[in-house]
Amino acid sequence: FSTLLSSMSCAYAQQPSFPFLQDSGARDSFVKSMGESCLNAAAEHNDRSRKVQKYCICYAGAVADIINGQEYEALAADQLSDSLRDKMKRAGALCLSRD
Repeated sequence: FSTLLSSMSCAYAQQPSFPFLQDSGARDSFVKSMGESCLNAAAEHNDRSRKVQKYCICYAGAVADIINGQEYEALAADQLSDSLRDKMKRAGALCLSRD
């Protein structure tokens, strides 16, 4: 996952706002990578149900909507900022509530 993040354009990370809010190839790559990471984590617990797949799709899109350039830069360097950790928890809760 971090390799893919590192290979994405640094221009997105330099933006002070939300680099993946708009539909683009970079957003698609980020969402795909985040979704696959989510599914792989679920597979480690032997869960590949439709419910988990829907959750992972929702979660990946929600994180793409809320991650900012600084948080993305830290994530690309394999660091999870406290602000992104909190946002990820909220994204997870939102996606769980949509079931």
